[in-house]
Amino acid sequence: MRFGPIMVFAAAALCAGAAAFLVHSALLAPSAETAPVYVMPASKPTKSVLVAARDIKAGEKLAAGSVREADWPADLLPKGAYTSRAALFSGGEEPTLSVAITENEPILAQRLLNSFDNGLAGHLNSGMRGMTIRVNEASSVGGFAQPEDRVDILMTQTERLSEVAGGLPRAYTKTLIKNVRVLAADQQTQRRQQAQPPKTVTLEVSEEDAKKLTLAGAIAQLSLTLSKGESSQVKDRPIDSREIAALDEQTHEPASAGLDSPMISVFRSVERKEYRVPQE
Repeated sequence: MRFGPIMVFAAAALCAGAAAFLVHSALLAPSAETAPVYVMPASKPTKSVLVAARDIKAGEKLAAGSVREADWPADLLPKGAYTSRAALFSGGEEPTLSVAITENEPILAQRLLNSFDNGLAGHLNSGMRGMTIRVNEASSVGGFAQPEDRVDILMTQTERLSEVAGGLPRAYTKTLIKNVRVLAADQQTQRRQQAQPPKTVTLEVSEEDAKKLTLAGAIAQLSLTLSKGESSQVKDRPIDSREIAALDEQTHEPASAGLDSPMISVFRSVERKEYRVPQE
């Protein structure tokens, strides 16, 4: 029996099978142009900082369980951040917050009260002053203005007879200062569960605004309005009592004696009375 032709046939069949396998593999493999290439991003260096483990109120002491460590980008590390518990709780004392912070917010040195400055001055931001004004239930928004709220301060004044053309007194109200932080109501620096009308309110103002408040409190009546802290782009203007009289005329109410004379509102505690100023 001759084995030569058989060996040649077997070799040819083996080569054909190998060629078919290579072609099949090449068809199933993704092309080099379409194959996705994943590049590992360059990792930025981080640093461990202490953050609030929960929402913490102003005036509350920082216990060991109220803070935790978190990784923070080293190039974005906030000024005054604490990188270790030993630095935060140095001396074995629990520091007190001067302002409220929220969960995951970094603990900053400028937001803590110093051991020698645990009074109201410790709640002030740098360069600011604490100014106390007298208020009543009406002028303090019914007692709803509490520490850490934002308020606008209104000034109401009646000009003297000699200052007004025609000799008639003119009452007006204008916004004196906007977006002012409330530090304390009476001597309380903490928010109360139930609002109580305070007799005094302490506000955080600049040195210039403190002068304005001192003068305005001596010559006019001050009132507070609650604010969300937004800054309005609309230019503020005083509201004149003559504008209110003009509104009365536009309502086409029946004429009565002294209807077109100026109206002045007087607040005594929570009682409000309106008087018309007779014209000469």
